[in-house]
Amino acid sequence: MQRDVGPKQVECLANVLEKPLLDNRKYRVIRLPNEMEVLLVHDAETDSAAAAMSVGVGSASDPDDMPGMAHAVEHALFMGTKKFPVENSYDQYLQQNGGYSNAGTSMCSTNFFFEVNATSAEQGSPFYGALDRFAQFFIEPLFLEDTLDRELRAVDSENKKNLQVDRWRMNQLDRSLSSKQHPLHKFGTGNYHVLHDEPISRGVVIRDEFINFYQTHYSANRMKLAVLGRESLDELQKWTEELFSNVKNKNLPKLRWDNMLIYDKDEVPTVVNVKPIMDKQDLRFQFEFIDQENLYESQPGHYISHLVGHEGPGSLLAYLKEKGWASELACHASDLCPGTGMFFTYISLTDMGMKEWRQVVKAFFQYIGMLNEKPPQEWIAEELKKLSEIQFKFKQKIQASATVGMLAEVMQKPYPREWLLSGGSVLRRFDPELITRGMECIVPSKLRLYVRHKDLPTNSREKWYGTEYRCEKISDEFMSQLEDAMKGSRPADLHLPAPNEFIPQRLDVEKREVATPAEAPTLIRNETNIRVWHKKDDQFWVPKAIINICLRSPLTDTTPFTSILTDLYCELVTDSLSTYSYDADVAGLEYTLYHTSSKGLQIEIGGYNDKIPVLLTKVIHSMRNLTIREDRFTVILERLLRSTKNFFFQEPYHQLNTYTRSLLIERTWTNEDYLSELPHVTPSTLRLFTPQLLEQLHIEILAHGNLTAREALLLSRTVEDGLQPHPYPPAQWPPLRSIDVVGNHVYTRLLADRENINNCISYTLFFGCNIPPRKRALVLLTAQMLKEPAFDTLRTKEQLGYVVLSGAVFGKTIAGIRFVVQSERSCAFLCQRVEAFLGSFGGFLGELGEETFAGMREGYRVKLLERLRNLREENQRLWGHIASEKFEFGLVRHDVEGVGELGLQDVRDFWREEVLGEGGPGGGGGMLRGV
Repeated sequence: MQRDVGPKQVECLANVLEKPLLDNRKYRVIRLPNEMEVLLVHDAETDSAAAAMSVGVGSASDPDDMPGMAHAVEHALFMGTKKFPVENSYDQYLQQNGGYSNAGTSMCSTNFFFEVNATSAEQGSPFYGALDRFAQFFIEPLFLEDTLDRELRAVDSENKKNLQVDRWRMNQLDRSLSSKQHPLHKFGTGNYHVLHDEPISRGVVIRDEFINFYQTHYSANRMKLAVLGRESLDELQKWTEELFSNVKNKNLPKLRWDNMLIYDKDEVPTVVNVKPIMDKQDLRFQFEFIDQENLYESQPGHYISHLVGHEGPGSLLAYLKEKGWASELACHASDLCPGTGMFFTYISLTDMGMKEWRQVVKAFFQYIGMLNEKPPQEWIAEELKKLSEIQFKFKQKIQASATVGMLAEVMQKPYPREWLLSGGSVLRRFDPELITRGMECIVPSKLRLYVRHKDLPTNSREKWYGTEYRCEKISDEFMSQLEDAMKGSRPADLHLPAPNEFIPQRLDVEKREVATPAEAPTLIRNETNIRVWHKKDDQFWVPKAIINICLRSPLTDTTPFTSILTDLYCELVTDSLSTYSYDADVAGLEYTLYHTSSKGLQIEIGGYNDKIPVLLTKVIHSMRNLTIREDRFTVILERLLRSTKNFFFQEPYHQLNTYTRSLLIERTWTNEDYLSELPHVTPSTLRLFTPQLLEQLHIEILAHGNLTAREALLLSRTVEDGLQPHPYPPAQWPPLRSIDVVGNHVYTRLLADRENINNCISYTLFFGCNIPPRKRALVLLTAQMLKEPAFDTLRTKEQLGYVVLSGAVFGKTIAGIRFVVQSERSCAFLCQRVEAFLGSFGGFLGELGEETFAGMREGYRVKLLERLRNLREENQRLWGHIASEKFEFGLVRHDVEGVGELGLQDVRDFWREEVLGEGGPGGGGGMLRGV
C-alpha cells in the first residue's frame, strides 16, 4: 500500500503485527517520505487518543561544555512554535479536551507524548488539533529568549529536587566514576549554572546553542511516532502524512557506542565506599555486559538475572537471609545505550551483613561459580519462554499515553516491525553460547562494587551532587579470595531452583457475553462475621482474578504500639513465605499482606486464577501458625526502624502527604509516634499480641475476575476456616470519618534534613463534610479547570519550583481542592503566591466565554466517562467503594451527571462564595505548611 506524496512515497512496513490474544486493535507501520517511521493504532473502543514521539538522541549527545542540553531542549519545545506561538497554548488545548502531556530525556532518546479525549467527530477532532500542535515541536519551535530562561530555571529546580535523593546521587556517582570517553560519564539533568551562567561567561549566546543542538540532532529519520485513536488506519495515516511530512530529514546516522569501555582498565576491579543521605546499607555489583540490542530472541541477560535474582530455595538471597546477612536482592541486565550493556545486582544488607559484607561478596561469586559448573539449562529457558508467551498472550490494555510512549521507544529497537508488540517480551529461542558469553562478564576482575553506609570512610566528593565517596582498587588478597570463591567449594545450600509448580496450566476463560458490564459486584454472603462480594469478569476475558480480603480488627490501631506490632506481624509473615511465594510471583501470581490504617489487615492475591486457592491456603496457614524466630524478628525490626527514620529524609512533598493524612484521619499515627515506641518492642510482646490480633475479626472479601460465585464462596471458607476468629460485628466498628479542619489554620513541620534546600506547602481549601452531590461536582469541575492555569502561573511563569501540583481531594467525609508547591522560596512566600493565584482565577472565570466553558466541561465529562482498561483498574474501583464503606458503585456515573448539569455561573458563584468569601483568597481554607 503506497500513497503518492511528492517525489517520494509512503512505504508500508507492516500491516499485521503479532499481538495478544484479546487485542482487538488494528495496526500498521509506515515510513513517511522523510524517513520518519510511524506506528498507527486503530482502537474503536478507546476513550482516549494519544501520540508519542521518540527522538533518537538524548543526554549522551550533550556537548561537553553544556551538560543537560538534551534535557533543556526537551523542556523548551513546549514553549511555543511558529504556528502556535502562545507558550502554553498546547497544554491549554489539551486540558480543555480532557488531556495532558509530558516528556522525558534518557541517555539515548527523548520521548514526548500526550493524551486527549477521543471522539468520533469527523470535523474539529480534538485529536487532530492536538497532533497538529504536537507536530510543530519537530518542525518550527521558536526557542524564544524569555521562555528559554524560564525553562532553564525549571531544569534547575528539577535538579535541585533531586540533590538529596540517594537514587539520583548514586546513579550520578557511577556516571562520574565511569570512563570520560563513554557517554555514561555525562551529567544528564543539567542546571542553571552549566546551561546559563558558565556559557554566558564564555560569550556564548544561549539561544544559538539550543537551536544548534536541535538542528544538529533532531531529524525525521531519527524519529519514531506512535499514534493511537478511534479513527481508521487510513484516516490516521492521512493525518500523519499531512502533519508530519514536513519534519526535516537530515539523514543522520543512528547513534551507537560500540567498542567503548564503561570503565577504563584501571577502574576495575574497584570498590567504592559511598555515604548516603538516608540510613541505607547495601552492595551494588556492576559488570560491563554484552550488548543485547540484537539478541532479543534469546535475551541471555534475562536467563542469568532470573537465576541470580531468584529468591526460592537454593538461591543466593535465601542463603544470605538464612545467614542473617541480607533482606533484599534485585538483579537485571540493562542496555545502557546501543553498543553498551551492564549487569547489575543489588543486595540490601542487615546490620550483621554490613559487618560481613566481604563474606556477602564471596557468596555472590560462589553462586556464580555454581552456575558455571553446569552448562546453561534448557529446561530453565523453556520455563521462561513459556511464561513469556503466557504473559504476552493475555496482556491487557493500559493507559493510551503509556501505550504509545512505550511503543515509540520500542520502535527505536531493531525488532522486525511485525514484532513491535512482542519483540522485547517473548523469548523465542535458547542460545547457550550467548548465555556463556554473558556469564564470562561476571567475574571478579571486571567488578565495580559499591558499598553504601553512613559510617564508611570517604575522601572525595562527587562534582554534581556532592556525594561523599572513596574509590580504590580491590586488594590483591581480596581478589584472590573472590577468585577462589568462584572456583572452589561452596555451601550445599546454593543450587539451581526446582521446576516452578506455579506455572498456570488451566488458562480457559468462562466467557458470558453481556449487553453492558455490571457496575457493581454482587453480595453473595452477608453474615455477622463475614461479607463476600463477587463479580465475574464480564469485559476483559483473561484467565485472571484478584481476591481482596480485609480483616477488620479492634486492636490494630488503638495505639502506636499496637500499630507497630501489626506492621511487624505482617512483615514476619511475608518474610516466612518469601522463598515459597517467589515462584508464584515469577509465574504471574502475586500476594501482599499489609496493615491498613484504621481498619486492620489486608490481603490481596492477584494473577492467573489457576493456582489462587493453593497460594491463599498457604498464606492463611502461615498467618495462623507463624513462628516468631528471634533472628528474623531482629532483622525485620531493624529494617522497620531504618525505614521509619528514613521517612524524615524523603522529599518534602512526600512527607507532607503523610502529615496531611495524619491530620485528617482518626487513629492515624505519625512516624514520630512510632520512633518513640519501637525500642520497646520485643519478640515476647509480639508473641503475646499475635493470637489476640487474630482472635476477633470481621472478614470482608471481594472475589473478582475469572471465578464463579461458587469458587468465591469456597475461597471465603478457606479464609474463615483457616483463621476461625470470633465475630467482630459492624455495630462495633469505629466510624470512618475525617477530622473537620478549622479554616485559616497553619500547621508547620520542620524538615529534619537540614541539607535539603527545598521547602514545601500543602495548601488545601476545604468545603465541608459529607457534601451533597452537586457540590461534589462543583469541586471536581473547578479543580479540573484551574489545573492548567495554576501550573502555568506558579511553575511556568513564576518559576516557584519544579513540583507544582493541584487537584480535588476527598477524604473519608471531607472534600477540598489542594495545591502542593515545593521550592527554595519560603513557605510564607509560597502561600502568598497560591493566594494571589486564587484571587486571579476569579478574573479568569469572569473573562471565560460560555462556549469555551462548555468545551472544558464536556472535555472533563468525557474524561470521567473513560472506560476501564483492564481487570486491575476495575478491581481498584470496586474495592475502593467497598473499603470506604459507602458502597457508591455508581459514583462515576453520578459525577458525570452532576458535572453535566453545571453552568459557568454556577462555577463563578462557587468560587466567589466558597473560595474567596469574606476573608479574601483562601479565607475558608485549612492549610498545611512544611518548613
